[in-house]
Amino acid sequence: MKILKWLDRNLEEKLMMVLLMAMVLIMGIQVVCRYVFNNSLSWTEEITRFLFVWTTFLSIGYCTEKQISLRIEQLVGILPVKLQAVIKVLVLLISMAFFAYMIPKAWDYTWSAIDSGQKSSATHISMAWVQGATVVGFVFGLVRSAEELIRTITAIKKSQDLKR
Repeated sequence: MKILKWLDRNLEEKLMMVLLMAMVLIMGIQVVCRYVFNNSLSWTEEITRFLFVWTTFLSIGYCTEKQISLRIEQLVGILPVKLQAVIKVLVLLISMAFFAYMIPKAWDYTWSAIDSGQKSSATHISMAWVQGATVVGFVFGLVRSAEELIRTITAIKKSQDLKR
């Protein structure tokens, strides 16, 4: 149970950290090879780009969980607390609807790469591995939005219970 709780709190963050460290390491190897050995590696830029794509889509769930997003805090902040809660619920529901809409689209996009047998030019990796990041990112976004919605509704109910 402790492992599941740890994964729930840290999964996206730790995965992104590993991917970013891998990007730094790979680009460091490229710099050393280019300037020390006067020989450029052909695969480093492509792998780094793929890792960046995965990091970007993993950040959807992370940002949703940490409540890091672009929003208009000044406008919402001046509203009554109850209305702020309603807006938060509406935003979460819209986010969930968007993620739920995008998951099948991303799935189709990934399967099109599998069906076509599309491979990357330098590493010959199936592009489905790269395009699969969209599916994972939107699923994490949907799950994290649902978790945040449950927490928000629970907090609203608790505050109403306290006023009784």
